[in-house]
Amino acid sequence: MASFAISYSERDDSLSAWFDGLDDGPVRISLSDNIEITFSRGMTDARSIHLQEFGRLLLVSETELTGLQEMEADQFELVYGRLREWPLSRFVRVTDIELLTARVEAPSIGGLLARPAD
Repeated sequence: MASFAISYSERDDSLSAWFDGLDDGPVRISLSDNIEITFSRGMTDARSIHLQEFGRLLLVSETELTGLQEMEADQFELVYGRLREWPLSRFVRVTDIELLTARVEAPSIGGLLARPAD
């Protein structure tokens, strides 16, 4: 079973989730003004995701992943690969990789517990 914690602040309309170890990782990546993810050193594991204006992000059909525009090709591929994997894929679904757009989703507890086999 996976370890995770989720916190939502109504006052800030922010959602934060921590995975496997329940701490933020040392590598921070801003996907947009509203979405930040952290990884373990070496970017092997997602450690957390923080979403500002979470309610608004759920209502819009897509959001731009502007933070990916400035990345070197190898880092881009690594981050994009992690976005397609559990647990980040339960929060952000890339809709068009060429346009760098994604849809923010509200994860289900079952989806977070159901860690796919490697």
